[in-house]
Amino acid sequence: MRARFAAVANHVEALHRTQLGPLTLDGLAEGVWRVFGADEVRSFQTL
Repeated sequence: MRARFAAVANHVEALHRTQLGPLTLDGLAEGVWRVFGADEVRSFQTL
């Protein structure tokens, strides 16, 4: 994304991913991680 914005003369200061496919960061505090459930893993594998 930084390169895409740079190509049109825009500077990106920070990026924050909030979702990847069906997986989101909802309810997860900054700096915390968790193990994916089996259903989450299966849904991600079908992308």
